[in-house]
Amino acid sequence: MKSMTGFGSAQIATANESIKISTEISTVNRKQLELRVTLPRELNCFEIAVKQQLQKYLQRGMINVKISMDLNDAIKAQGIKINSAFIEEVYNQTQELESKLHVPQENKIAIKDILRIHGAFEEKDLELPIKDIEKILIECVNQAASEVVTMREAEGDFLQKDIQERLKVVDKCVTEAEKFAEEIPAIQREKLMKKLKDADLNIELADDRVIREIIIFAERADVSEEITRLKSHFVQFNDHIKKSQNEAVGRSIDFILQEMNREVTTLGNKVGNSNISPLVITMKTQLEKIREQIQNVE
Repeated sequence: MKSMTGFGSAQIATANESIKISTEISTVNRKQLELRVTLPRELNCFEIAVKQQLQKYLQRGMINVKISMDLNDAIKAQGIKINSAFIEEVYNQTQELESKLHVPQENKIAIKDILRIHGAFEEKDLELPIKDIEKILIECVNQAASEVVTMREAEGDFLQKDIQERLKVVDKCVTEAEKFAEEIPAIQREKLMKKLKDADLNIELADDRVIREIIIFAERADVSEEITRLKSHFVQFNDHIKKSQNEAVGRSIDFILQEMNREVTTLGNKVGNSNISPLVITMKTQLEKIREQIQNVE
C-alpha cells in the first residue's frame, strides 16, 4: 500500500557535462491522476513522453513536475549573434555627431559602450543535441519518480499499520456485539409488549395477527446478518491492503469502508439502547479515523 504524498528530485548531465537536466516531483492527494508538467520552452516537445513515463510509477494523486535545463557557456554563446550592421550604423552616426559637437577624444564612445545598447545582440535558435537531451531527460524523470515511490511506500507502510490496528479494535467490537446479538430480539420484543400494555390498548396478545407482528418486529431486530457481513468486509479489506505495492488499492478499500459504515449504522439503528450501543459508537469512531487515513492511499 502506498500513500499519495511524496517528493523526489534528480539531476543528470550529458557525457561532456555541457547540458544538465534537473527534475523535481511532488505529489499530493487527488481521487484521480492529475499530471502538471512544467518544461523549458526547448523541451516542450517531450511533454507527452514525460507524462507517459510518470504513469508507469504513479496511478493516483496530483503530480507536480518541474523540469529545468542548464547549458554551459559554450552552448549559450551559440544562441547569441552580434548585430554587426546595427553596431556599425550606431558607431558611424555617433562619430558624425561627436565631430559636429567637437567631443574630446577621452569622451568619445567606444565599441564596448555600443555593445551595451539594446539591439546590439540577436538571439538565434540553439542547435541542441535532441537525442542526448531526451536520453538524460527520461533518465532524470525515472530517478526522481523512483524517489517519490520510495517515499510513498514508506508512508504507506505507516498508514497500513495504523489502519490495521484500528481495524482490530472494530473487529473486537463486532466479536463483543455478537455475544449480545441473540438477546436483542427478546429485549426488543419485551419492550414492545410493555409499550402495548402501558398504552392500555384493548389488544389480545394471543391473537395470531399480534403474534405475527411481534415476530416480524423481532426479526427486524436481528443483527446477525450485519455482523456476518461486517466480518466478510474485514477479510476483504485486509486482503486489499496487503496487495502488492504496485497495485493502487485506495478506491477499493474506500468502497469497502463505505459498506462497513453502512452495516454499522444499520446495526446501531436496530439495537437501540442496549449493551451493543457503546460498541457501535466505538466502531463508528474508528471507521471514521480509517476513512481519514485512506484518503491519502493510492
